[in-house]
Amino acid sequence: MSGIISLLYNRFISKYSRIILAVLLIILFSYIGYNGYQKYYKNVAEVSQFSDVANTNTRKKDAQVLFFFADWCPHCRKAKPEWEQFKEEYDGKVVNEYAISCQQIDCTNDKDQQTATLIKQYKIESYPTIIMLVGENKIDYDAKVTKDGLEQLVLSGTGK
Repeated sequence: MSGIISLLYNRFISKYSRIILAVLLIILFSYIGYNGYQKYYKNVAEVSQFSDVANTNTRKKDAQVLFFFADWCPHCRKAKPEWEQFKEEYDGKVVNEYAISCQQIDCTNDKDQQTATLIKQYKIESYPTIIMLVGENKIDYDAKVTKDGLEQLVLSGTGK
C-alpha cells in the first residue's frame, strides 16, 4: 500500500503540486465568490433597478394624484374633462423632484372588492374626490375640479 502511495507521489503529485494547488485555490475562491454573490449582491441588485432611468439623478420621491369618480354622478361628468387635461399634462412628469402619477378609480361598481377596499382605505364619502399622496402625507383636494386647481395642488403638494 505504501508503495502505491509513494509511486503516485513521485510520479504525479511532486511534479504537479503547484498546478494542483492553483486549481484547488481557483475552485475554492470561485465557490466562495459565487455564494457571496448569491447571498449579498444579488438581492441588492434586484432592489436597485430603476423603472425611470432617465430621471434617477433628479427624482427622489413619487407622488400620486387619485381621482375617485362614479359614472352616475353629474359632478363627476363635469370634472372628468378637466381631470383628463390635467392627467395628459402631468402623468409621468417630474415636478419639484417628485414623479407624478395620475390614477383614476371608477367607483361606479362599489361592490367590487378592490374598489371597496380603496374607498374604505381613503375614506371616500362623495364623488368626485381627489387625493394627493406625497410620501406618507395625504392631501385632500377640496375645491371645484379644474385643471388650474389641480396644477396648484401638485405644485403646493410637492413644493419645498
